[in-house]
Amino acid sequence: MYFSILKGIYVAISLFGSLASSASVANRNISKAFTLQDKICSMKFDPKDGSYWRFFEQVTGFILPPYLDNYDKTPYTGFKFLRTYSFQPTSLNSETNLLMAFCSDGKVQWDLSVPVKQDIDWKKPLCVHIATETVETPQKKHFWAKILDIGKPPGIRKKSKKETAIADLDNFHCFKLARRKKYFNRNISLFFPGSWVGGIYFCDLTDESKRDLIRSMDDNLLLKEAGDFDFCTKTNAIPLMPLESDNYSKSWREYKSSKLLSFLGRIQEFRVTKYVPFLNTPNYPMQGLNVKTDKAPYPAMTTFTGKVLREQVMDIFHRSNSVTKAQDPWFTDIEVQENYCFSTQEERRLNKLLDQTRKTLDSISMSALNSARNFLSSSDCEQATDRTDRGARKLFNRLETKFWDHLPLYDKDLALMGSDDENLRQLDKKWKTLRLG
Repeated sequence: MYFSILKGIYVAISLFGSLASSASVANRNISKAFTLQDKICSMKFDPKDGSYWRFFEQVTGFILPPYLDNYDKTPYTGFKFLRTYSFQPTSLNSETNLLMAFCSDGKVQWDLSVPVKQDIDWKKPLCVHIATETVETPQKKHFWAKILDIGKPPGIRKKSKKETAIADLDNFHCFKLARRKKYFNRNISLFFPGSWVGGIYFCDLTDESKRDLIRSMDDNLLLKEAGDFDFCTKTNAIPLMPLESDNYSKSWREYKSSKLLSFLGRIQEFRVTKYVPFLNTPNYPMQGLNVKTDKAPYPAMTTFTGKVLREQVMDIFHRSNSVTKAQDPWFTDIEVQENYCFSTQEERRLNKLLDQTRKTLDSISMSALNSARNFLSSSDCEQATDRTDRGARKLFNRLETKFWDHLPLYDKDLALMGSDDENLRQLDKKWKTLRLG
């Protein structure tokens, strides 16, 4: 009902705006107010999040009921990090990646997917080449087209991501994630939802440093396992935003089916991807940083010059609530290279809390089937709108427990950390109130 009212108001105001002298400006503002956000970029991972709720209240003077007024009213701008798990019925092992996305006004501007084994490698920078032009994916040729191409001279070879980046250094950028001291001394990074974990930094690299870094990457711009990754240091790291652990329970899954006719072919091509929110930055407008592509309404990301960017970043800090005269900046106690020193007493306190956390996670009673459903299943509304092959989905549902059994311990713990357990809530308080010198 409310969506019908919103639609009616939108149409009426749009018609009125077309008669006004400022029609184009009004229509742009109204259109933006009603634009749905990308799911990854919404505050609560719901594409219905948007500024149209506030717009509706301002125009009508009607206050929405509580169950509709629980959405964040400002489109999200910032960085999102998700763990993604891709499953196929033909293999019980999952393909795990860390997905980094930069959002502006609720829309993905660019993203980066990095394979991970268990925990992310905090030593490695996260580097991306932000293409200024959209590259069209070549369509697959059918059988007779391939036959006719026999004997013809080969076309121009498509450049790899590595070759494209090294020829366009201005649009190649690196970021570094750094943890706070109390979250550093641990084997794996498990954080309770809503914890201030650390910060994200922009690596202000010279062109020569960028070339050296790109040379150490593969053709897909992924850093190799071995190597020296000290490219982002105290001297060139620019703090961007604080980093917070996300709500792991706001996960969802998406399906990718095949158009093949045979059931066996559809099963082989069928894929389920589970998206688990992991880390994020606060919702804060960062237009001055220009961390964008030309899909954004303001200028595209251009050459980063250290001086200009530092001025932009510090201007944001001084305009935000995180930096005041009586309070140090949020990044004061964070070491970008995580070169922390611990006293004997600090190590003792940390190890005690880590042991307590490990024992609590081990003692939580969750059956394999319930755990699998909590981790791999989606809500009824998501499944009802999905049109994926029903036969392949039924097979996947039968294999959920098997998939759960083959998940690494880290990912099982991550699923538990998002559960509502009294013992975990007590531990959450202990971690958030822990103070180290």
